[in-house]
Amino acid sequence: MSNNVVSDAESQSVMKTARSFASLVKLQHTVFSAPFVALGVALAADGVPSVRVMVFVTLALIAARTAAMAFNRIVDVAYDS
Repeated sequence: MSNNVVSDAESQSVMKTARSFASLVKLQHTVFSAPFVALGVALAADGVPSVRVMVFVTLALIAARTAAMAFNRIVDVAYDS
């Protein structure tokens, strides 16, 4: 019978990987772009969008900014050092 409990070592490894990835991203840039995205969604919806739409757009904003900034940091590592 297999045990599905995550060990402390595995948990720490996952947290270390998450912290390493998060260090590639500037939270301030994502927060700064949020009002512009909200304005774009309001204009596209021709009014106030639903809460559900705003939640999905916010998640998409965070994911896209994180992926783009991490990719940029990885690609430009030779130039940034």
